Amino acid sequence: MDISRYRDLFVSEAREHLTVLGSLSMRCEEGVADSDTINEMFRHAHSLKGMAATMQLGPITTLSHALEDLLSRIRDDQFSPTRHTVDLMLAAIDTLEQLVALVEMPGETMVETV
Repeated sequence: MDISRYRDLFVSEAREHLTVLGSLSMRCEEGVADSDTINEMFRHAHSLKGMAATMQLGPITTLSHALEDLLSRIRDDQFSPTRHTVDLMLAAIDTLEQLVALVEMPGETMVETV
C-alpha cells in the first residue's frame, strides 16, 4: 500500500488524537480520572490504532493498542490509575508523537504487516 497519498491526513489526525490524549493524561495526573475522561482517552487511542493499522504502520498500531488495553483495564475497574500508570501513558504518548513525526518525514517508512 502506498501511504504517501494519505500521509498528511494521517499525521494531522494522529496529532489531534495525541494532543487530546496528552491533555487528558494530565488531568489524570491531577487526580481527575473519572469514567468520562478514561472513556474519551480510550476512544482516541482506539481511533489512532485503527488509523495506524489501516496505514500498515506497525509500531504505531502496536503501541496505541497497548495504550488502549491499559485504558480498557482502567475503564473496566481492574485497577485505578496511579502516578506510575500516568507516567506510562505519557511516555507512550510521547513515543507515539515521535513515531508520527517519523511518518511525516519523506523517505521514512515503518510500514509492516501487523
